Amino acid sequence: MTKYQIVRRAVASLGVSALCVSSVLAETQPTSNWALDPALAEHSIAAWQVRELDGSGQRELYVSSQGILRFLVEGQAERFTSKVKAVATSDTEGGACMLELRVDDEIKFRSRNLVVGDPAIELDVPIEGAHRVELVVRRIIGNSDVEVIWENPQIQYKENYQETLRAEKIAGELESVEMAAKLISGVVPELDFSAEINEFKQLASSGDVEKVAARASQLRRKILFNHPSMAFDDLLFNKRQPPLFYHNSDQYLAKHSRVSPGLVVMKNWKQGNEPLQYLTKDKLPQGSILHPSLSFDGEKVIFSFADHTEPEASHRRFFIYEAAVDGSWLRQVTGTSADPMEREGGRYTVLIEDHDPCYLPDGNIVFSSTRSQNVARCHAGRNSPASYLYKTNPEGSKISPFSFGEANEIDPAVLNDGRVIFNRWEYINRHDTNFHALWTARPDGTKTANFYGNLTAMPMSIAEPSAIPGSHKVMATATAHHSFTAGSIVLIDPRVGDEGPEPITRLTPEVLFPEGDGRISQPSTYATPFPLAEDIFLAAYSRDQHANQGDHGWRPVPDNAYGIYLVYHVDGKAYREQIYRDPEMSCFTPLPLREREFVREIASSLPENSQTGKGTMMIQNVYQSTADIKQGEIKHIRVNQLFNQPAPTVPHRSWVMQEVPKRVIGTAEVADDGSVAFEAPAGVPLQLQLLDENKMSVMNMRSFIFLHDGETMSCVGCHEPRNAAPQLSRMSMNAPVQTLQASESSEYENGFSYVRSVQPVLDQHCISCHGLDKDIAGGVNLLGTYFDKKVDRYPKNVRTIRVSNSYDYLITNNKYFRMLDRNQEPSFSEVKDFLSHASQLPELLMNDHYGVKLSAEEALPVIEWLDTNGQFYGDYSWVREEDRGIDSAGEAALRKRIAERFGAGIANEPYAALVNNAAPEKSRILMAPLARGAGGWGQLPNGWKDTLDPNYIEMKNLVLASIEPLEHNDPFNPPAHLKVGGSRTDWVYEVEKKWREKVNSAN
Repeated sequence: MTKYQIVRRAVASLGVSALCVSSVLAETQPTSNWALDPALAEHSIAAWQVRELDGSGQRELYVSSQGILRFLVEGQAERFTSKVKAVATSDTEGGACMLELRVDDEIKFRSRNLVVGDPAIELDVPIEGAHRVELVVRRIIGNSDVEVIWENPQIQYKENYQETLRAEKIAGELESVEMAAKLISGVVPELDFSAEINEFKQLASSGDVEKVAARASQLRRKILFNHPSMAFDDLLFNKRQPPLFYHNSDQYLAKHSRVSPGLVVMKNWKQGNEPLQYLTKDKLPQGSILHPSLSFDGEKVIFSFADHTEPEASHRRFFIYEAAVDGSWLRQVTGTSADPMEREGGRYTVLIEDHDPCYLPDGNIVFSSTRSQNVARCHAGRNSPASYLYKTNPEGSKISPFSFGEANEIDPAVLNDGRVIFNRWEYINRHDTNFHALWTARPDGTKTANFYGNLTAMPMSIAEPSAIPGSHKVMATATAHHSFTAGSIVLIDPRVGDEGPEPITRLTPEVLFPEGDGRISQPSTYATPFPLAEDIFLAAYSRDQHANQGDHGWRPVPDNAYGIYLVYHVDGKAYREQIYRDPEMSCFTPLPLREREFVREIASSLPENSQTGKGTMMIQNVYQSTADIKQGEIKHIRVNQLFNQPAPTVPHRSWVMQEVPKRVIGTAEVADDGSVAFEAPAGVPLQLQLLDENKMSVMNMRSFIFLHDGETMSCVGCHEPRNAAPQLSRMSMNAPVQTLQASESSEYENGFSYVRSVQPVLDQHCISCHGLDKDIAGGVNLLGTYFDKKVDRYPKNVRTIRVSNSYDYLITNNKYFRMLDRNQEPSFSEVKDFLSHASQLPELLMNDHYGVKLSAEEALPVIEWLDTNGQFYGDYSWVREEDRGIDSAGEAALRKRIAERFGAGIANEPYAALVNNAAPEKSRILMAPLARGAGGWGQLPNGWKDTLDPNYIEMKNLVLASIEPLEHNDPFNPPAHLKVGGSRTDWVYEVEKKWREKVNSAN
């Protein structure tokens, strides 16, 4: 009987930092290859040992906060059987643990409380069709160490399964050779391999799997290397491990990279018998390389490199480097003394890192960078900066934004027509993981347009796009959100459409879309495809199970998981031929060293050195739409500015989870024929809303656009297919270019503020009954009194939000607010589906509610609040005027003066009924006595005619004196007294300062 023991131990007691593990099934016994990797230490908080008790020696398998024993299942498995029990260690008594038996990712058995001394549990679990069985010890209950013993784990196979596997293997080899010949016959019809294939069939009939596999590989190479796309001698690729953290954003951070050999050149790659030439290994310090990209002449390679001589992992960063492919020179492009290192808003909230570089036809470089100084909103305090696209000259001295995005923009590449294609992640009031689509732009960053998938939730992410020689189609990797980039390779035909499944061909259909139509942990995956033609490509391929975000610490992808393969697609199926595999290190990004076919250079459409700070948007007909918008209903278009999260740890903005703050910039009038043109701010993400005569949102954009300074963008309609965008010269416009008409809320430089804009409406028209009356009407309290509302919604690292009574009532009442809430939103907007038209509040205010009847203009602040999805705060700052408290002495002086002028009744009203701490000039005690002709409410006798009245000025000064100033002055980090989880940013400036001093001294 074979027994395996899983024992919990502290990391220090093992004398190692951590173990990186892979295991392979040999019959029914688990085996392992393991190696020490200090870089994993930060991901390991406890250690486990797995020992074969009566075998040939110790076998340490996995290290983390969990213990795991994995069997990889091959072929015709039927059942898994074992016994399991918990025993105490020699120096402890009692204790228990929780354990699971997982078949693939499905939990087949769970014991939440396996107690030391209880009888062994007998397991007999069906596993037909499974790839993997895992015995997992989840946690120890109590303070004692516990040993978990699995007795005689057995995988039972179907009768004669080995013969079945052998036959399937031989049949597969034969099919792959025949399909290679079929592929080549379509492009080089004069070649005939029938004689060799017939000879191979004779060998296959022998049943010798090893000989059949070896001969099949020889034949595939001989056949496939005749493809016209194979006319190159040398192949470049990147030797590196998978990242330490599996997430679409975190994978690009240097702190999650590991020391690796880097770029290598495989000379005469078809023969594969020459030693590899290391291009960067001896020219750079120890570090890690990501995403190399070749110049159009094939003589240079550009890549990102992270220097690991920096001892603190969190202080490492990727910068852009360039090298000659013949190894004659290497230089740094960004992060040098010539790099201005300009940061969005001058903020120091994340380290600057640059990655994913790509040459442009004009010699400049586009790349992804954290210079945008922001973080995606869904990370709940994790320090995972977002990256947007930037552009630089070859010297790295003139760097400017290429885009002005929202969450993340990665993987830029140049299409055959000269446009730049890239992966853009966004979630403006829609699901926060489902939309990583492909977008395009001209090389100057203008004319952005959806290429594929902005409204398509599966594949979840389409990354690593590449143009195909001689084709309008694009090859890409369909991948997951909660993992590093790997998955299934797809072909996208934009002439078929830009949404839905129809434009997609699955080139590797055996791999489902991770986190889409299949689980993340696919049994095999592809990555970094390089298309040679529409049906043949080079790629990295792994036979190991893919892993999700939670797996990097306890179920890591092996260091050597990925090798370089030639992949071909015939009759709906993928076939592979291994080109190179390193026994110790993964290999990614295969790049043929050759000149690229001609790519059109697109001249910039931007005026030179424009500094207007504006661009122009032109829409031909808002009624040309995929939505059913009633002709004549749209009277205005609203432009909202979106604000990006500037730091990892931020306060809540709204009761809506992880809300993006919006600022109403203004509106423009839409002509009767649906045309409209207007100027809008450049350099910021913008949201558009189509409005009716009351300026209520009829259609709401849940994506964004942006304009470069001096850019003119044109669209056929709203929510029309983006490939329908017209040439500007063909566009018939009946409306002049308008200046956006600002509203009252636009005066606030940050996003829409409920306290500034909505509460004054309620103070003027509502609180006399709903707040100040002794018998509060209907129990509805619309006073602006603050309280800390407990947050039990995502993200939970900040446990409270300070809101007002009125906000809390409205936001939680389905009659008055239908929220677009996190991951509960539909994928795309419909006419009047949410926001102001889904609320009864505008109708209540404008249709005579007990004598209160507001005009559309008077109700506009409430309408704008609903149309910005009910946010309370307009920014991410920890320094908010709404958070200012009451100065007790100042309050007493204010109440005394109010009593003297207006009587004790008003003087004794709640403070919130008198003073608006976010907008003191809109305080009720100032507005109610002020004459209507001066912009006041004219509600109190003995008031003042205008704001120049000395008594008004006196009262205003008393209002200001009653508001306590904020003690905290750091907008990007929470005050020390708050119990807030998440990363801080107050270390970034000093790290950047020291780094800059180091760079300057080296030059």
